[in-house]
Amino acid sequence: MHSYFPHSPFKIFGFFLVGILFGISSFVLIYLARGYVFELNGLKLSFRKTGMIIFSSRPNGANVTLDGKIVKQKSGSPLFPSRIPGLLTGDYALRLEKSGYLAWEKIMHVDEEVVSWADYILFFPATSKKDLLIENGRVLGAKESPDLRKIAYIYENTDKKKELWYFDNLALEKTKLFPVKKEEVTANGDFDITDIKWSADSSKILFTK
Repeated sequence: MHSYFPHSPFKIFGFFLVGILFGISSFVLIYLARGYVFELNGLKLSFRKTGMIIFSSRPNGANVTLDGKIVKQKSGSPLFPSRIPGLLTGDYALRLEKSGYLAWEKIMHVDEEVVSWADYILFFPATSKKDLLIENGRVLGAKESPDLRKIAYIYENTDKKKELWYFDNLALEKTKLFPVKKEEVTANGDFDITDIKWSADSSKILFTK
């Protein structure tokens, strides 16, 4: 003979416990989806809002570190960027490295509920500032354009004369900008190029001589 208690205390407690767990898990998932993180200080549980870094590179597939810690995902493309969510407010050192290219690094500031973008990271070939810029003379100073696609640099030739050159990081080509004519050399004599500045749109180079 079996006894059946449709409203036994154990079943009521079980349903009650399941309901509590479901409510807590739903609450946690909702807050996580909104970008919150949980912190436990002693017996006190607190919720903190977070931000996110989204980034892409050309070429993509670079190794990524954040504050020296390896990030699992590689850098994405502009069409499919990578992201690092769940970051507390503060400054982070984002570094990307790809074989054959110079490393890229920038301090990214993150605010709560805000996305910080580094959406067009352009890698320079590792040889661009050495073999491709220097032949027999030496580079005295260089300035990258705001769009990071070009480099203007002061080159001292074997006659100890200074020249202004321009290097295209995409085409991997260099062009002499000044002096380009004999009359420019004669008119300026032993000029000294001391400063290089780019226009905001990266279309013009200003220099002091």
